[in-house]
Amino acid sequence: MITTAVGLRDLLAEVNDATKLLQRSTTVPESVIEMIDSFESALGAATPSRLDADPYLTAALWSAAYRAQKALRHDNAGDRRRDVRIALEQFRQALRDIVENQPYNDGAAVRDVLTRLRPRRRRSPSCSAFRFASCSVGSLPTDPSRRPTMPRVSARSGRW
Repeated sequence: MITTAVGLRDLLAEVNDATKLLQRSTTVPESVIEMIDSFESALGAATPSRLDADPYLTAALWSAAYRAQKALRHDNAGDRRRDVRIALEQFRQALRDIVENQPYNDGAAVRDVLTRLRPRRRRSPSCSAFRFASCSVGSLPTDPSRRPTMPRVSARSGRW
C-alpha cells in the first residue's frame, strides 16, 4: 500500500507519463491499462481510509480511479480513449493535490510546515496595479491630473 509521500510522488510521476502517452496515442496503450489496473494495489483499496489525505481529495481520487476502470470497458476505441483520458486527468489532479498537501501531515518535518506557512510580504494593491517602483498607499498623488492611469492590456499577449 502506498501512503508515503515518496510513494505517492512516484505514482504521480507514473500517471503524468501515462497521460502524456495517452495524448499521443490513438487508442489506449497496454501500459496505461496495466497502470489503471494497478490503482487498487497501489493505493491499498482494502483500506482506503489509511491514505492520509483530505477526505474530499481521497473521495475524488477513488471516484476517478473507478471511472478509469469503467472507461476501459467501452467497446468503441474512440470512446474508451476519451473517457480514460478524462478519468486519468481527474485522478492526476486529485493525486497532485494530495501530494502537494503532504507537508501538512502529522509526520511532516516542522521546518517544511513552517516554510510553507510563512507569510509573504505584499505590496499594497495600488502599487502593484500602477507599477510603482516603491510606494505606499499614502504616496499616491492627490491631484487628479497627476494620478497614473491603468495601462492597457494587450488582447494578444495578455500582458500589461
